[in-house]
Amino acid sequence: PTLQVPLQLAERMQTALTMSSQGQGHKISPIPAPACASTEPLVPMVARMASGSVPMHQDCFSPFDAAETGFIDGYVAVLYVDGAGTFVVETGDGEQAIDIVPGRFIAWPNGLCRHRLDAAQGGG
Repeated sequence: PTLQVPLQLAERMQTALTMSSQGQGHKISPIPAPACASTEPLVPMVARMASGSVPMHQDCFSPFDAAETGFIDGYVAVLYVDGAGTFVVETGDGEQAIDIVPGRFIAWPNGLCRHRLDAAQGGG
């Protein structure tokens, strides 16, 4: 499925994802609410909605197919628009925990690590 998002948001997310894939961290500055409510063009972005905890895994192209083995080798990203909990990335050298807050954008090299979401009680 896709979601229509403001062009400015899509461009900022693409920049952050590109920089992450080049080994550079990038913080996305907030977009003013009027910019999102304006007549700025909307563009389609691949989206998925989920809630609750998710066990350790690697993302694939068909997330609802338990037999899927076509893991995405490149970078994958998620933008949290709601919820609370902890996003955990495991690289083989240990785990890194990242707090989930609305507006947090996280990108990771899916082919090199696994991840999970530990939802907060009532907040996932």
